[in-house]
Amino acid sequence: MIYIYEESCRHVVCIVYTSNCDLRKLNLRFQTLKKMWAELCVFLLLVPNASGFGLQGTANMSEPPQKPEWSAQKVVDGNTDQETLTTCAIMDYSKAYKSVWWKVRLEKRFNVAYLEVYFRGSTSTRASGYYFYSYDSTEVFNPNSPDPNNLIYHHDPNSGCPTSIKNITVNRLAQEIVFINKRLTNYSSSCAGDDLTKTTVEICEVKVMGCNEDRYSSNRCDNRCNTKCKNRHCDAFNGSCIYGCADSNALTIDCIVCPDGQYISNKQCVPCPGHCVDGAPCDKLTGRCNNGCSNYWTGEYCETCLSGYYGNDCNTQCGKCAGNEMCDVNSGDCTGGCRGNWQVPKCNECKDRFYGYTGDCAGNCGHCKDNSICNKETGYCPGGCDSNFLGPLCQVCKPGFYDSTTSCLRRCGHCKNNATCDNASGHCTYGCEQHFEAPYCQVCEDGYYGEHCKTSCGNCSHMEVCDKQNGTCYHGCINHFKEPKCDVCEDGFFNRTCSALCGKCVNNEACDKETGECRNGCQLNFKPPLCHECQDGFYGITCNVTCGNCKNGQPCDKDTGECMNGCDSYVKPPLCKEIINSTFQEERRTDDDTPFNWSYVVIGILGILLTIAVAYIVYLKRQRPAVQHDKQKTSTQNYDNLTALKENHQYETMNSETNESHYQELPETV
Repeated sequence: MIYIYEESCRHVVCIVYTSNCDLRKLNLRFQTLKKMWAELCVFLLLVPNASGFGLQGTANMSEPPQKPEWSAQKVVDGNTDQETLTTCAIMDYSKAYKSVWWKVRLEKRFNVAYLEVYFRGSTSTRASGYYFYSYDSTEVFNPNSPDPNNLIYHHDPNSGCPTSIKNITVNRLAQEIVFINKRLTNYSSSCAGDDLTKTTVEICEVKVMGCNEDRYSSNRCDNRCNTKCKNRHCDAFNGSCIYGCADSNALTIDCIVCPDGQYISNKQCVPCPGHCVDGAPCDKLTGRCNNGCSNYWTGEYCETCLSGYYGNDCNTQCGKCAGNEMCDVNSGDCTGGCRGNWQVPKCNECKDRFYGYTGDCAGNCGHCKDNSICNKETGYCPGGCDSNFLGPLCQVCKPGFYDSTTSCLRRCGHCKNNATCDNASGHCTYGCEQHFEAPYCQVCEDGYYGEHCKTSCGNCSHMEVCDKQNGTCYHGCINHFKEPKCDVCEDGFFNRTCSALCGKCVNNEACDKETGECRNGCQLNFKPPLCHECQDGFYGITCNVTCGNCKNGQPCDKDTGECMNGCDSYVKPPLCKEIINSTFQEERRTDDDTPFNWSYVVIGILGILLTIAVAYIVYLKRQRPAVQHDKQKTSTQNYDNLTALKENHQYETMNSETNESHYQELPETV
């Protein structure tokens, strides 16, 4: 809720905290505040913010809180307790975030003076390196690329640990305040306890202090910005027109406009003091004659006669006499000699190898070709310059070279957009071509190498930088990358991180180091293109074992050989290679639900048959003379030939191998 109090403290905005919508309680609080303000005249706008639709805005953050009660709204609830966790917005530090943000968007634009930030006291070192940004109503916060023009504060992590309470000057029109912290690859810190690899949000309160957008004051918001200010926006502390003036002709932040012939002095318009050329008006900001003085007048404001001139209206110039003496009024000779590098007697010509009639011949001739003498008035070298110097003065280097103290022998680096470097320092003013290191742009940035710095370093161990000329990693590679450049996998490994093992390529060849494919095929019974698993119908570490008779011709498990969906009816699981007796297979099929062990039945029957056979043999021995012929006949007619039964078994042997598969090979997904 917002009240505008307009009695003894006019236009001061008060934010009244309410825990519910009880208007009677709210009115009582407002009456109490009116009495207090009548005496104290509270001065600044306190803009608390809450998550959702809060009192003055909406607060949220990039990641969820560690607990629901540690949400973004806690930063703007007015409670500055720095140790009670339920009063702070806290993310889960164990998540190892690389980049986080918290922001509050106010309901409208304010003239924000400063922020009061209260970090969690016991863990404030984790905030090292943080940034604060402010955004106007029409500006949009981009978490991936915040505009540096919106930056209001950055804590330098190499300057020590941040304080747990921080006042940050804003002095901007703003509707949104943003906190950001990042842990980039090259992040460094001198703060003990700061983690270089992860960051978080642990903020207990952010107070946004300021006035309505058209007001200011260092102690209360009862001053309106001057109407001379553009859009009536001004400095939050002193009211100066820092955003420009309503009158485009105004030249100062006080927005004073003077007529021609006057200039601003001590915030007032006063007459120009000197004599400008052609009667032109002086500069309205400085009072000086920007285009020079009239008729050899001189001085800062063209208010005195130029020393060294003689004749009517000071229009005849003396030579450069020593000691600033006047020349002879008749001959123009300097009786006491010349000053500087002028040539006697008239002191109106420079000595050899000097030039500059308007500067006491103070100019040294440049690097003229064949050591010739330059023009004494202009300094030009009539015969041209020495190599790599720029004419006509031959004092600075040609584009593409720098450092005249070394005869312009140094070449510029790789400046951005083929620009030339500064011909004195060699710095590339507008930056470097991509991946070259500023300011000289002559060597690669860390992480790149080659003549044009277009090749990224490989995966050097310990994140070390490779040689910027040839890309060599002098202290070795990350595991499984190949020296010396560490930019491809060692034989036997593949993928971007070289963490995957090659399969069983034919002749133990190395696989493709990007895809893992075996270009010339697999070892026997391995499945292309990766050759990591057996072809259908084979299993085992070397895929040299043939699968059994799995149900419906399905392939077995390629590691264990087991038929996961069961066997054909005449073989035993799980490998489906051992043949089951056909006599009892049908009985077992008809009584699947009976938990009976048929092996005991078979053993029992065989025992009975054996007993009968033994008894019969004893009987035959006793009756051999009489019934020899009949015994043979009876034996043939009454019993099965067990040997013949075994040899004429209807099932195929499980040890036979077949190279023909009943399944098509399905493409593998890597």
